Amino acid sequence: MLPLVCKRFEFMRKDIDIHDDLYLALGFVPMPAEDGAQPQWEAYVFNAKKTELKHIIINVSAIGVIDGVEKETATMRFYLEKLEAESCKKFEVLMHETLLLDNTYWISFYEEDQIGEKKLHVQLGHRWSDDLSILPLIDKAGIFCV
Repeated sequence: MLPLVCKRFEFMRKDIDIHDDLYLALGFVPMPAEDGAQPQWEAYVFNAKKTELKHIIINVSAIGVIDGVEKETATMRFYLEKLEAESCKKFEVLMHETLLLDNTYWISFYEEDQIGEKKLHVQLGHRWSDDLSILPLIDKAGIFCV
């Protein structure tokens, strides 16, 4: 029997670059609804950096109260192989009710040979319709979260 050989990774929390900058953001765009139904929303991740990001993992979970009932979603994970410099990519379609909850997006990625991450809390509540503006790069009305 051959011995099991594992490559040991020496990454520690101190090696991860925590991003609180404006270069990585999320955008939410309502999709037209039929017959008075609530709209669904497209979720985009934006990279305003001058460098490409690779191996992007987006973890999403939500919790909150809707009409007096506590709600919690499962944790969803999305993977994007790369995100070009100064670009954006759609990664999810959300039900309207999900944006009424407090959503947490944890984004991990590689920028060149450095691991980075950014955590965003999206708390739109019922005010979403008041916050629509034209989003950069896609020229659609939506909500921009930095």
